[in-house]
Amino acid sequence: MDLIKSLLLPVFYTLVILPPQGMADPELARAWSAEGRALKTAVGSLDQRQIPVELVDDLVAFSDISDLLADSHEGQVPQDLVCILRGISEDVRLQSSDESTLPPSGRYKRLTAALKDASMVGEALALTLEGHGGDTGDHEAGTCPARLD
Repeated sequence: MDLIKSLLLPVFYTLVILPPQGMADPELARAWSAEGRALKTAVGSLDQRQIPVELVDDLVAFSDISDLLADSHEGQVPQDLVCILRGISEDVRLQSSDESTLPPSGRYKRLTAALKDASMVGEALALTLEGHGGDTGDHEAGTCPARLD
């Protein structure tokens, strides 16, 4: 999963090193979206018995970046996008763990769906940050059912 790590590290370092105004970079959202597509391909190539530890690590890192994107854009973009980012994070984390109560085929189906959604959500977030996705004015921070506070 060197490709995943090569996508993850620049996103992580950009989020950690840049000041808050740098977090509204549409390219970060697009990188996360591309990472979701790569992970979806990786998950789709498995035999659906057990997810390899290396891939679980990549999925958890993807989930962490999803949470960072949600937290860094709360109040800047429509709350629906923030909630969807958190939902994707939660779904990816749960379905890639041993805590999932679904049978393997159900886990893979949910995981694949969440990663597919990430591709579209990342692009929607990027467009919104560029001012093409609708209202980008001040938004009140809301609550999401997926919020884990």
